[in-house]
Amino acid sequence: MKKPKSNAIFNDNDFPISFVRKSIMQGTGIDIEEGKQKPIIGIASSLTEINPGHMHLGAITQRVKEGVHAAGGIPFEFNVPAPCDGITEGHEGMRFVLAQRDLIADIIETHTRSMMYDGIVFAASCDKIVPGMLMAAARLRLPAIFITGGPGAWNIRYRASMNGSVDHKDYADLFDKLACATCATCGSCELMGTANTMQCLTEALGMSLPRSANVPAYHSEKLVFARRAGMRIVELVEQEITADQILTREAILNAVMVDLAIGGSTNSTLHLPALAHELGMELPLSVFNDYNRVVPTLCAISPSGPWGITDLLSLIHI
Repeated sequence: MKKPKSNAIFNDNDFPISFVRKSIMQGTGIDIEEGKQKPIIGIASSLTEINPGHMHLGAITQRVKEGVHAAGGIPFEFNVPAPCDGITEGHEGMRFVLAQRDLIADIIETHTRSMMYDGIVFAASCDKIVPGMLMAAARLRLPAIFITGGPGAWNIRYRASMNGSVDHKDYADLFDKLACATCATCGSCELMGTANTMQCLTEALGMSLPRSANVPAYHSEKLVFARRAGMRIVELVEQEITADQILTREAILNAVMVDLAIGGSTNSTLHLPALAHELGMELPLSVFNDYNRVVPTLCAISPSGPWGITDLLSLIHI
């Protein structure tokens, strides 16, 4: 199988230095002869225990690894920070959130270039992490794919008083109103905020498997897609399909149109231009304004309407 980067780890052209590399790799428990034959796949995960958007990613990346092994690759997982905008509200922490987007991109780029991965799988859910990973993918120009962590559910979905809406304005009872803003499960907050917007846009950009981005974090199908993503990255390495071949200007503009159609977060006007910049393109605000005149908002997802992301998934399944 093709190993465009990791051959540098396993070849013996610079013995005895090559012995050092292989002896360290052997310490991880892999078979060196197998490592010489199979592509090495990095799995960049934002697993963290401090917010529900990322607390479940260990189960997802485990399925990714299974898929990589099944397709003939060798996976190695590494982690990046996972800041939560909600937890940083009301104190100095908010000053450090957006900065972490670029830090995440830098961490992934420098680590991936140093470790010579042949391809990379990104696993994340929330606001600054998904854009940072997209920026890293653009810089690395390696085979890459996303498996999003998926949306969670508000607590209102588990109250007998739910009337079909996840919007607090549709309830008179105070506890019902509070349940419309209380996380009940793992996954990103159940509204069309930046987290779910950017997860949707990974699919619009062609960077995640079709129909995978909005599968809820707590749904078994998310694990099925995780395994498929692991298998697909090995295929992308073999086919020599890199992220920059997918992230074309047409893909960026498709993401803008989808963003407008779903009523996405206005923070997309921060993140999509940053992604375009990494690809050597410009995406001025005027592009969003031009498309806004011809692309209607099709989804009444909170805060633009009463529905949640889970309801959007139901419509997609139909």
